[in-house]
Amino acid sequence: MTQTPQELLFAYLREGILRNILKWFLHLITGKCELERLASVDPEPDAGEIEHSLRLSKQLKHVRPILEKTDFDVPAAVRDIASVKRIVSFSRFEVGMALALQQINNVNRAVDVMKGIYSVAYDSNNDEHERKLEELWRALKPDVRRTGGRITREWGEIGFQGDDPATDFRGMGVLGLYNLVYFATQYPGECRQVLADSNHPVHWYSFAICGINVTGWTVRLLQARKLNRFFYETSDPVTTFNELYCLIFDRFNRFWNTSNPSSVMEFGRISELFLAQISDFLPKDRRVWLRTPPTSSSK
Repeated sequence: MTQTPQELLFAYLREGILRNILKWFLHLITGKCELERLASVDPEPDAGEIEHSLRLSKQLKHVRPILEKTDFDVPAAVRDIASVKRIVSFSRFEVGMALALQQINNVNRAVDVMKGIYSVAYDSNNDEHERKLEELWRALKPDVRRTGGRITREWGEIGFQGDDPATDFRGMGVLGLYNLVYFATQYPGECRQVLADSNHPVHWYSFAICGINVTGWTVRLLQARKLNRFFYETSDPVTTFNELYCLIFDRFNRFWNTSNPSSVMEFGRISELFLAQISDFLPKDRRVWLRTPPTSSSK
């Protein structure tokens, strides 16, 4: 969402003049630079604050490209930062900074892993893809058997646009399908409620198409580093992504319903409003489960 001139001015003051005054004052009374203070916090440093400081540091411009790479050399980066910033109490700084940089590494790895999945196009000749698609139908409509077979208008009952759902996965590849299946199987009650809400006689929307859109939103939020805190400590980025997807889809459905749209033609406008306020719908801590932790992991 485009920022207003007032918002841009406030951001400049906050990240520019006011921030530099505060940094100077704290350095004066502590004798430590900002990164040394942040890395020495007990019981552990805030990786988000350290990453923010690194990206704003004029002395460490050469480090910024490294922060975008997966599995960069953490010890070498720590030594480089310490040398440039002339860190005196290196041992304590080293521990805290290494931990934060490893967490940043985890985010980079998550970005790469999810890209690897959404880059895979849905293939009707791939048995796994077809099996997942059938699993989605069974999870959402367990008591209904399609009479039209694989290519049928009945897919519209769960929100696909045409007779063949394969054409709807072009934007997000198989990740769009995997996310839908995860939501439908790990949170069947919540997912079926969202499906029921999407079939409202007035403010309806296409469930599956919306779900694929939510996949795209979640990918872009991850790539824009808006979801970092959820991936800093995870060893399973796929499950963490799936959980965030379920949460965002559920919250968007609630937002849509309370917005009381006149028709599906308002989907774009309401989506923009929702995404502009996305931080209000996400947990403030690193816990992302929609309801309770899932019993098993699924792509």
